[in-house]
Amino acid sequence: MLKKMLRYVGIGLLCLGLFLACILALAWKDLGSDPSGEHLQRISQSPQYDPKSKRFVNPNQEEYDKMMKAFDFQALLHKRFFGKEVRTPSQTMPEIKPDLLQFLQSDSLTYHWLGHSTILARLDSQTLLLDPIFTNAAPVPLAIGRFQPPVLRPEELPKIDAIFISHDHYDHLDRPSILPFKDTQTHFFVPLGVSSHLISWGIPTERITELDWWESAVLGNLQVVCTPSQHFSGRRGPPGNTTLWASWVVMGQSERFYFSGDSGYGPHFERIGEKYGPFDVAFMESGQYNTIWPLAHMFPQETVQASLDIHTRKTQPIHWGMFVLSTHDWFAPPEKVIEHAQNTSLKILTPQIGASVTPSQPQRFDRWWESLPSHTPP
Repeated sequence: MLKKMLRYVGIGLLCLGLFLACILALAWKDLGSDPSGEHLQRISQSPQYDPKSKRFVNPNQEEYDKMMKAFDFQALLHKRFFGKEVRTPSQTMPEIKPDLLQFLQSDSLTYHWLGHSTILARLDSQTLLLDPIFTNAAPVPLAIGRFQPPVLRPEELPKIDAIFISHDHYDHLDRPSILPFKDTQTHFFVPLGVSSHLISWGIPTERITELDWWESAVLGNLQVVCTPSQHFSGRRGPPGNTTLWASWVVMGQSERFYFSGDSGYGPHFERIGEKYGPFDVAFMESGQYNTIWPLAHMFPQETVQASLDIHTRKTQPIHWGMFVLSTHDWFAPPEKVIEHAQNTSLKILTPQIGASVTPSQPQRFDRWWESLPSHTPP
């Protein structure tokens, strides 16, 4: 009996091993490639790189390491499976198919929020795409699925002049979302080290501009600045941080915007505001917060404070509305950001996915998420 049982266990482990091997084979190319050789030697000269630990670091990295060391995975799983929060919409979220002809004729800064942190923007005749994600938020199929298909597929997009990447996590840098631009003239702006992933996926080096914090570049009539954020990186698990994370400032002739990427709250926002503010609009992280990782993502009240720090007139909450990456209600980020901004001068923009937004024009936005049956007050 024991021999028979061990045989079944062995067969089961073999099947599991084969299954995991198949999954790894499918996901292998999506992992990308970490910096090495001359590339690694060059980027390791950055003030953000710690040669002792051989990784990029935050200014408060010691506190960050303590947070990660105290990470309570058991508590996270318990709340994930037994919490009462409404984490996914009960039905398809309302969306508006972008009118791309009108978008391309825009004289003023105009954008479409495509869900999560993906932004399609038009400024000074340049068409920009920020943190494009058109599939899932993980290399393993169905691991972190979307709430619904993208409102625009890559093949429906207009000619994209430049793509901006904030960091290399899967919900911000996705190989299947990058490949459609492989044989185009689209230029990429990335933080230090991230070019290694793009090059491994076939993006030519000459179409990539890789910047450190506070470094700048030019795109047509636009000035592009790579600015700090407080986060981490990695596509293969710990220890990670072999590539840098960043936010972006994009300045036109008369209008400018800020894109936070992922970031915990910190003094870098005030410094960015002092150097480059005021902004016409900020695309500011507002979701996937959790008391387990308070330094990695902002709580809604911090989103509001960060917006005030950088001197933006209007804020579009991002990093919500497409994936379950934390344990809060899926609709809580915009609800709470609006609540915390009530007694400030800050205007919160909450368009439906795909809607056209021109920050220089007065526009009214409803709390569209309240129309869904699953909505309950957070």
